[in-house]
Amino acid sequence: MKKFKILVLLALILIFAVHSFSFRSSATRANSEENTTIGLAKGKSVFTLNADQLGMMNAIMEREIALGNLNLVRTQTERDNDYLHQRYKQHYQNIPVWGAQLIRHFRAGKAYCINGRYYDDINIEVVPELEKESAVEIAKNDTADSGYRSLSEPELTIFPAESGYHLSYKVILRKRPSEMIYFVDARTGEIILKYENMKTTAEIGVGTGVHNDTKKMSADSTGATYQSRDRMRPAVIKTFDMEYDFWTWWWYSSTDSNLGEDNDNDWSDVNSDKAVVDGHCYTGWTYDYFYLVHGREGYDGSNLTMKVFVNFSTSATANAFYDGWDDSINFYDGDGVNTTYVAGALDVVAHEIAHGVTNYTSGLIYWFYSGALNEAFSDIMGACAEFFHQPEGTGHMQADWLVGEDIYIIYHSSNVFRRMDKPHLLSTWFSGPYPDHYSLRYTGSLDNKGVHVNSSIANHWFYLLSEGETNRTSGISVTGIGLSKAEKIAYRAWVHYLVPSSEFPDARSACVQAAADLYGAGSTEVSRVKRAWDAVGVF
Repeated sequence: MKKFKILVLLALILIFAVHSFSFRSSATRANSEENTTIGLAKGKSVFTLNADQLGMMNAIMEREIALGNLNLVRTQTERDNDYLHQRYKQHYQNIPVWGAQLIRHFRAGKAYCINGRYYDDINIEVVPELEKESAVEIAKNDTADSGYRSLSEPELTIFPAESGYHLSYKVILRKRPSEMIYFVDARTGEIILKYENMKTTAEIGVGTGVHNDTKKMSADSTGATYQSRDRMRPAVIKTFDMEYDFWTWWWYSSTDSNLGEDNDNDWSDVNSDKAVVDGHCYTGWTYDYFYLVHGREGYDGSNLTMKVFVNFSTSATANAFYDGWDDSINFYDGDGVNTTYVAGALDVVAHEIAHGVTNYTSGLIYWFYSGALNEAFSDIMGACAEFFHQPEGTGHMQADWLVGEDIYIIYHSSNVFRRMDKPHLLSTWFSGPYPDHYSLRYTGSLDNKGVHVNSSIANHWFYLLSEGETNRTSGISVTGIGLSKAEKIAYRAWVHYLVPSSEFPDARSACVQAAADLYGAGSTEVSRVKRAWDAVGVF
């Protein structure tokens, strides 16, 4: 019987291939990278809409589900409409396949689209020869840093490499502010891949923010004092003022006793209060943006507690990060000379929160092209939150297409992390100007293979779609559709259509479908989405 099921499945797959579905190997794309440093297998990129093809793909999915090769990991619903999205993770003999996921989309109870990435040619032994403890030690020894800890069990994983599939252990090593992901071959002990996974960048009181503005502060009274705990939103927001107790923060040992405190609910007493005020308020503002514009209730869509950490380090660092271990966002203090408290930038706070949303939706792998999309959608949502809450203009606390400008003490268009309107006006020491076109993408090994650098390609796509302009590299002009439409298209594509291993062409397909869902398949919005991706060289 088992052999019969396998033969039936193979026959269906053969039929599926003959009918030329939207099952596209990345190796055939004009935009594809012929070789990567690690030699990753590309798998098959699926995007099926045609009714006949959809029926056949749905039948294949049902058989794969019955065989245990596809497992439902998340169902996403949408507020005030009949859409539902089921995410299935691929397994091979009960072992997850890294980055492989299919999404089945329903409208009014009927499947209308299936997309994702799948590997249908895996054939390896799944009995490890290496103990999981040994895999952890191999990874720890590679870091040469005794501060890293393994806080979760290593997971057996099928790693898809271009040279063949590897049975591997996925080892996660953590220390503040780092999360290293290792794939260690479960037979040979070879390190196949490693990368940094940390995504870097009920009473009402008043407080002074980083730029000396006055904000309302939602605090919680404990009787003798007030704490920076917001109970007025469905998701509780806790802002921890670590008062430079570095080791408590470092070892994830904070408790509610570390929340920011104030005796009279006027949070303007000391300079370090400014980071508490802005980190706390901007997290609330970002929650409001996601809820009011997209109907999203926090990171996970179910109002998970949001943790904010400030004043934990004296390292003069101008950075921030989302930590998936405890679902926290963490903001350094800057150097006090060129940069100030990082929590004082709304777009940066929203950027880090968006990484948390990615963690609970598309799960974009923080490496190479999928990592660039991870960064880009955080930048995009950061800009959208800024335009939602702040007046458009130039200067601190003004909405613009600059990323992180409020971190700098002196406002200037070059004092930023990235630019969405004119990426090329900024450069990195290792890659040159930020690319505004896919042909100019960075393919080196630094920056997790360019997650921050190549994000500017999708950032610029969003700018063109929103505002309209001519791309300087392609010469293609785009007429913008306005931010309110563009943000809804980008959000829908990011949350409901992208999968962990999505690349730029997958993002294009996702955005086109998202626009079709919202405005109709033959709409102006769909044609503009395509035009904007054409302009940045993604087909």
